Amino acid sequence: MDDRFLDGGRQEGEPVGNPPIHADSAAKVARPHLPACIPDRKAEADRHALAARIRETLPGNLDVDADKGTIHFLSSPKRVCGLIFPALTLRRPGTQDGYAVLFEFMDLSGQIKSIACGMADLASGSGFARRLTGLGFPIHVSLREFVEFLRAWTAESQPPLGWRLDRAGWVSLPGCNRLFVQPDGRAVARRKEDVPDLALFNASPVPRAGTLQGWSSGIATCAEGNPLLMAALSAGFAGPLLELARMETVGLNVYGRPGSGKSLLLQSAQSAGDSPATTTFWSQFPGRLEDLKARRNDGLMTIEAFNAHPSSKEMTALASFATDSSFENRETGHRLVILMSSEAPTIEIFRRKRHLQAEALRVRFLDIPVGAGLHGAFDDLHGYPDAASFVTALRGMIRDHHGHAAGAFIEWLVNNREHAEAMLHRHMDRFVARELELRTESPPGTLLPHLRRLGVVGAAGELAIAAGILPWTENAAMTAAHHLAALWHSAAQEHSVGPALRILLDAIEAHGHRLRWLGGTPRKQEDRTGWQDHRFYYLTVDMLKDARPWHLASLERAGLLKPGGEKRSYQARMDKAQHAGRPRVHLICKQALAAVAPNAKIEFSLREHLLNIFCPEDED
Repeated sequence: MDDRFLDGGRQEGEPVGNPPIHADSAAKVARPHLPACIPDRKAEADRHALAARIRETLPGNLDVDADKGTIHFLSSPKRVCGLIFPALTLRRPGTQDGYAVLFEFMDLSGQIKSIACGMADLASGSGFARRLTGLGFPIHVSLREFVEFLRAWTAESQPPLGWRLDRAGWVSLPGCNRLFVQPDGRAVARRKEDVPDLALFNASPVPRAGTLQGWSSGIATCAEGNPLLMAALSAGFAGPLLELARMETVGLNVYGRPGSGKSLLLQSAQSAGDSPATTTFWSQFPGRLEDLKARRNDGLMTIEAFNAHPSSKEMTALASFATDSSFENRETGHRLVILMSSEAPTIEIFRRKRHLQAEALRVRFLDIPVGAGLHGAFDDLHGYPDAASFVTALRGMIRDHHGHAAGAFIEWLVNNREHAEAMLHRHMDRFVARELELRTESPPGTLLPHLRRLGVVGAAGELAIAAGILPWTENAAMTAAHHLAALWHSAAQEHSVGPALRILLDAIEAHGHRLRWLGGTPRKQEDRTGWQDHRFYYLTVDMLKDARPWHLASLERAGLLKPGGEKRSYQARMDKAQHAGRPRVHLICKQALAAVAPNAKIEFSLREHLLNIFCPEDED
């Protein structure tokens, strides 16, 4: 490095080194960005203001030229770089680690931008300098020299302390009330003076187009009369409410044939807070999982096109949501509303892949069929001659107006948090109570986790109506949520244990008398029906030939079928002490079967079996 970088400073000759702190690798931070086309006077004012801040802490052997926008040596005309300033030293609020430096700089177009670099990254090489050049920052010395210059300057100037945040959403910081940090790094609090110095890692500008009024009078108005579209828009406001609802992941999988309108539902929901172009596809998703979770925390994540025959990486990414939201520490976990599309329900996809769907995932993700409307996902075309014309018009509205509504809702929510929380729970309680009245055929305990998730979606729409963002009448969003619940429940019934239980009981009733009782010498002969003992029925594939994979999955989930540990099969191998050939069978738990089918005749001992054969009860 050129020694001239170390000559100056507040104390001449004082050695300059790195502060004794270490950190994780850095990531890009974006503060609210300015429009692409900046008036010359605005750029000039920003340049002179940034130059004045730089001059206050710049080492004594360097100077800044505000007119040319450069930092250069005093002793020669050699330029070092453009305008850059170490604004803050960042650390995490909870653990007081992860130290980093937030730099503000002016790019070649005259825009003021921000980027954060971990202390370890700043000390280890020139990767940070390459990221800067990619963002349009001019560097006129070698990258190694430039990084050493920043390291020496930062160590000497000691920028004031600020907070490093690794995820968007609700956050508590020392000395201030709970505030909300948006994906672009903007912090929303009741009073601006309550917002401390902070920076969000992995933040990026939110693409916006048109106006909130244009979104409301266009997209939101076209949603009226289309319950699925209304529910999708409501989901776009549900993310910030998850903490208030004391809830974790809410996943909605809208599935149906191609062309049914699934993608448009996702794009409409995404338009509330972002550009529809930012919607992620499952094929791209696994490698970006953690970054997306952090950026979308307390918000909406849309993921399109889950393959009917997904890769192992895609299956792993989906399964990860079963363990993502333990939330023992609410400041480090992730709360997400996930709206995804596929051609089949998630439970069916797991069955096709012979994977067991975790109970936590089954609770958090609800499969919603699309295509039952008069025009696929839509019922009311609002005067358009056909569905294609309506879809084209809606896509145009989404393209022209997006990125405003969710931010406006967050502003309202932060300023009315107590009132909003009371409204939220009132709407959710009413929704759940009404749905339980309608779904009397199912145990309330099995419905409650799903209904609460649907209830928070409907309540989000109602709060957006109260905030003046959605132009619908009161209770319109809750009506759409009830429609969503009916679709979900109807589809869930098709995959419930009922049909599978009927197949099992019919097989036992027809062939149960042929099931040999195990005991004594291991059997050597084959039997195409099966065996039994006091704990299990050992049923061959032939005996359950009418059971499809999803039936077996339902039996396993109900505790009736005990898998044998095989990755792609629900069967188990018998022990050699039971059968010399160790055939593969389905293990059916007799106790569990007796609990769900109390009228079934189930034998729990050989004595009972023999009595039923030789001393049958009279049938009166």
